[in-house]
Parts: sequence; C-alpha cells; structure tokens
Amino acid sequence: MKNRTYKLIILSLLLVTVAQATLLPSLVAQAQEPGMEVIAANNRLENTPCGYTDFGCWILKAINYIVDSLGYLLTLIPGALFTAAVNLNIGDYISTTPAVKIGWGMARDVANMFFIIILVIVAITTIFDLQSFNVKTILPKLILIALIINFSMVIGLFVINQSNSLALVFYNRIVPPGKTLTNALENIVNFREAVAQIQGRLA
Repeated sequence: MKNRTYKLIILSLLLVTVAQATLLPSLVAQAQEPGMEVIAANNRLENTPCGYTDFGCWILKAINYIVDSLGYLLTLIPGALFTAAVNLNIGDYISTTPAVKIGWGMARDVANMFFIIILVIVAITTIFDLQSFNVKTILPKLILIALIINFSMVIGLFVINQSNSLALVFYNRIVPPGKTLTNALENIVNFREAVAQIQGRLA
C-alpha cells in the first residue's frame, strides 16, 4: 500500500512538471542555456494578470505556485533542521546547560565515592599485610583514572571548542554575513532553476 502511494506521488509530480513544460509558451527566441526560457516564461507568467475566463492562465499560475511552494518547503525544512543542529553543536551548549553540569557533577561524585572505597580497601590490605591486591600496580592506575574523570569536563570542553572553531571556519565560508544556513541552501539548491532545466529538456 505504501509503495503504491509513493508511486502515485512521484507520478503526480512528473505529470505536473510535464504539464507545465507543455503549457508554458516559449517567450525567448534567442539561443540560451536549456531551461532559461522557461525561467523567463515563469517570471512573465507571475507578473501577468489572468482574465476571468482565461482558465489556462489560472491553471499555469496554480501549477507555478505548487512547484514554487514545493521547492520552498524542500529547502526550508532541511535548512531549518540543519541550522538548529549546527547552532546546537557550534554554540556553547554543553557548558551553559544546567542538566549537563548537574549530570556531570553527579557522575563525578559517584565515581569519587568508589575511588575512596577502593583506596580504603587498598589501605586495609596494606595495613594487615594482605597480598590480594598489588598496591604498586593498582595505585598509579587508580590515580590516573581519578584525574581523567575529575578533569573530563575540562578535557571535553577543550576538544569540543577546538572542533567548533574549525567548524565555524567552514560555516562562515558557506553562510554569507547576515544570512542563515537556510538562505545558503536556497542559493545552492535553486529548485526553480532545476525544474526549469528539466522543463527545457522536455520541451
């Protein structure tokens, strides 16, 4: 059932594209790149008012509106999600979120409690000369693990900040000043131009 629905959607989109390519007049006679005359016709159609009985014009305007809306949604939704994900990762989210600070503090305190218990056990075995633990082997590893856990927040923030600085270099190259990532995606993926290229080849 789902496959049939997908096929109907794809077929409908193809029919809309073919219908628009068939009904739109060729307004540019000069030799241009494929699809440029369709773009010019689309722009001319948008700026031309339709008569009350000019059903073909109204149909073309409706198809134009559907195609433009579809292209806008195809760039707006992924762009908004991608922008939110980038801002969440590039921003100072970890160090400013109370949940992260509280969660890390609780995990650190629990780990330190176990370290204290292990140190007490090691001390008891050393005092009573019990050889079940090798103090010289366990103690350096225990101290190293304790240092890593207690400074894990600082180490993690350092690594994240360095990666964010590198990501910002690419982000600033992609996104123009005063624009969002959605605008950059709209410039990269020009849906109308892509549809016009297809229509130019079908015409």
